[in-house]
Amino acid sequence: MEFIRNIQANIIVFYETVKRFFYYGWKLRKNGDWDYNYLYKIIHLKICNIEKAIKNDKLHSWSKRDFRDLKIAKNCLDRLINDRYTVYSNEDRYLERKVHPEFGIVYSIKPDKLKFYKKSLEKEQYLRNQDMDMFCKILKERSTRWWI
Repeated sequence: MEFIRNIQANIIVFYETVKRFFYYGWKLRKNGDWDYNYLYKIIHLKICNIEKAIKNDKLHSWSKRDFRDLKIAKNCLDRLINDRYTVYSNEDRYLERKVHPEFGIVYSIKPDKLKFYKKSLEKEQYLRNQDMDMFCKILKERSTRWWI
């Protein structure tokens, strides 16, 4: 009888492995470059799967803080992937358009707006670094409790 249970368990494990192979193979086939943005997308996908598993599975005893940190990490990754850091979305007030005979259309920064443009770029970089630091901090502290 135990032999039959072992066979059933092995079949279930094999089925789950094949299912994951095709699921992630289908996700990974789209992109061949492994840059930081693609890495963020893979981690975001895994975090979303963990969140779904936590919601569907009633056997886990997750603390509220762990679940909250999971959501914060997911939001930080979402902002990093979509690059939602533009402080000033209207760049027309900073850039002027010129037509160059050799290079075509060229954009240059208006001299009177250079100081404000630099400040906005510094603010965007500050926000990006803040999200990256928060995500890495949460991943370092809490990730061992998330993975199923």
